[in-house]
Amino acid sequence: MRQALLSALLLLAAAFGCDDVGPVAGSATRVAVTTVDDADAEMAAAMAKARATLPEFIAAVRAPTHAQSAFTIKAPFHDGGRTEYMSVTPVSFDGKTFHGTLDDQPVSLSNVKIGDQVTVDPARVADWSYVDGGTLVGGYTLRALRSRLPPEQRREYDRSRTFTIDEGRPKVP
Repeated sequence: MRQALLSALLLLAAAFGCDDVGPVAGSATRVAVTTVDDADAEMAAAMAKARATLPEFIAAVRAPTHAQSAFTIKAPFHDGGRTEYMSVTPVSFDGKTFHGTLDDQPVSLSNVKIGDQVTVDPARVADWSYVDGGTLVGGYTLRALRSRLPPEQRREYDRSRTFTIDEGRPKVP
């Protein structure tokens, strides 16, 4: 069974026993890696929801309001038989492809590195998110990983964020 690496925040890594891989570009937050099996039904559903709602994200990226920020996509990057899902932020959309800066340090890939300028075809987007008025919009894979945390670790994770995560349905414009 194949597995892919999905970047997540350090608190998620602590919950799942994953390795800390270093700082995120331009932030004091540290990133960790979570191994997710390709057969993980919850993660597959999260990615399907992200893909189904991608037009709403594109609309927001193309005409953001003053309250919207932190536009990010997560996409798979490959090197041989290895795959890592990594964040690209800040992101823009030119009508055909997303452009941005790779915001995660790869663990097992040698063909990309944190800070690289990358382009991502919309068909490759595994997740997307932005912050609107202090609340996370999208972030379906993040929500799936967060839901697996024990309650105290989830509260600690939430306290470490500069945005809130609505416990109900992910906010979509």
